[in-house]
Formats: sequence, structure tokens, C-alpha cells
Amino acid sequence: MLIVANFLLNKFFFKSDLNREPELINLKESIFEFSSTKPFYFKVDNSLYYSADGKLDYSRKPIWEGEIEEAFISPNSKHALIYFDNHMKLIDSNGKVIFKIDDCTDLIAVEKDKKSGRFNSSEVQWSKNSDFFLISQDRVWDKNYSKKNKSSIYKYSIGGNSFKPLIDLDEELYGDFLLSQNEKYIYYEFATTKGDLAFKKVDLLSNKIISEHFQDDSLRLTNISVDSVFINYNKFKDNFQGNSFDLQSIITTARKGDVGLYYKDNDTTVKLVSGTAGYGAFKGNSFDYFEKGFYLPGNKYFIANISAKNFSGQLVIDTKAFKIMKLAKKTKFYFNVNSTDCNDFIFGYKIEPNVKLATSVSLEIEGRK
Repeated sequence: MLIVANFLLNKFFFKSDLNREPELINLKESIFEFSSTKPFYFKVDNSLYYSADGKLDYSRKPIWEGEIEEAFISPNSKHALIYFDNHMKLIDSNGKVIFKIDDCTDLIAVEKDKKSGRFNSSEVQWSKNSDFFLISQDRVWDKNYSKKNKSSIYKYSIGGNSFKPLIDLDEELYGDFLLSQNEKYIYYEFATTKGDLAFKKVDLLSNKIISEHFQDDSLRLTNISVDSVFINYNKFKDNFQGNSFDLQSIITTARKGDVGLYYKDNDTTVKLVSGTAGYGAFKGNSFDYFEKGFYLPGNKYFIANISAKNFSGQLVIDTKAFKIMKLAKKTKFYFNVNSTDCNDFIFGYKIEPNVKLATSVSLEIEGRK
């Protein structure tokens, strides 16, 4: 009886027989060497590797073995702050553990995680010269939106191996915080009495608030420019939405007959990959094979995450020669992207690069814009 009921549900309600995976069509592969203009770290399974020359070489000796959920790389690429299971460890490029924090929130901190004294593992900023990093702490925690909540920002100095509060705030830090270029000031995000988010500028010598900065109609922060702050774009893969870090080109999908993966800049639109759309019968939605991607430093090579019936993995795209190669192993890349790489930013929910939205570019390619 259960077997019959399950069959009927699948056939007439879920309609699982109509499910369809996306598929690539006539993928033209090449073999070529590619590289990043910065050193990077990369992970295969639970092994972490370091590439000083910016090339991907699976024969290298791993520097770290263990699970990693996120890694925050210093601008000079010599250190990585790795996070897993409420712990953060600072390692050098040889894998040596220099420092650790044992009491962190999850990367997405819900209220039950935010106990007094815990450090916010998603809020990390490296200094421009890579000699220290900053991390925020829930110094006093009552409950969500409580006026009793208070935050601190801690500083770890690599040279002195010291970890201590840089500043104790009289209120809750609501997200981003930024260090000024001259390292004399901190800008931190707070909630206004209206519930909006804005930034306060604090003098680190006197601990006095010297200005407040709100977003204007263009979502830009008033009087905060690239000359004012140094930003680490910690979530660069999501922030850039397939845009190059100099914001001159983008890779996205668009539908002109089939589903195409396209490269686009101001002068050129090139179709890179053809494919068919997938279909989820239960929710009645269609989806394509491209599951986001990102440029490597240098803005020439793009890593495309693909999930399709005939290939699931990563493609490397040479955006100058328009060549495509499959990666031999599923690889996660870690490197630093900062305001030196992208100096045009806006304030959405977070401070983000001022990118062209992938959906808008797709519509433009399709001729619907």
C-alpha cells in the first residue's frame, strides 16, 4: 500500500518523472596553464595548500590537514585566519599555527550563538600592511535588539603576538567595521533610532566619536571614500557576482534559445558555453548549470562552478583567449581582495563593490533591456 501511495504521489503530485537536470552541449575543451597575480591558498577535500607563485599545482605538499569552513587571507598572502566549528586559527604559509581563538560564533551568528564574550567569526579585517588583524566581540550580550548589548573590537599584532581590545564600544556593532588608511580611526556600523544602519567614525587615541556617516540616495556612504578606509572584501565571491575585481568585465548566464555562459565587457560579448536548462517538477522552477564563479587576481582567469548532468565540477576560463579547461579536482580557492583591487564601493546591507548586477547583464544580452 505504501509503495502504491508513494508511486502516486511522485507521479501526480511531485511529478518527479518530469525532473530534468541541466546539460552542457558541445563543450570545447583546451589544455593551458593559468595563474593568479597573487599567491593563494587552495583546498582539496580536507587538505590546504599554498601557492606562492600563483599557479595551481596538485602535486604540492599540503600545509594543513583538517576541515575548514572559511579562511581570511592577509593582503600579503603570508597568513591565513581559518575558521571551523567555533574556532579560529592563524597560520602562516607553511601551516604553522601562530594564534587561536577558541570561542567564536558561527559564520552566520544566530541569537543563541551570541553569548557575552564570544568573537564574531564573520567580522575580520586585515590591516593594509598585513601586520595585524581586527575581530569584533560581543562583550555584553542580552538579546537581539537590546540596548544593553555592547561590542568590542580586538587587535591581534603578529609581530608582538599580542591580542587585546582596540576599542570598547558603548553600543552594539551591527556588522561591518573598517580601519582608516592611516590606522588612526575606526568606522563601525550601528543602528539609528529609526532602525536604519549607518557608520560612526571613532578616534582611536581619544575614543571619541568624531562623525556619523549615512547612505545617500545612491547608497554611497557620505564622506567615506577609498581614500578614507582600507576594506577587505571577505566574501568576495558573493560580493562581486561574477564581475572582475576591476569591474571591467562580467561572466553570467543568459537564455537566447539555449542557456549560454557569456563573457561581457564594454566592447565584447562572447558566448563561452552552451547548455540546456534543468527543471524541478515539484516547485515548477527551471535552473541552469552555472552555480556562480569568480575571477582569480589579475582578472584574466575565471573559475566557474558547474552542476550539470554530463559534468559537475569547475571550469577555468581564459577571458582573453576564450579557452575553457576542466579542473581535475574540486578545488576551493582562498585569497585576499581589498579596496586596492576594487576602489568603487557602495553600502547595501554590507559595504560592497559597486558591481553590475548579473541579472541585469543577462537581460541585456537577451535583448530584454
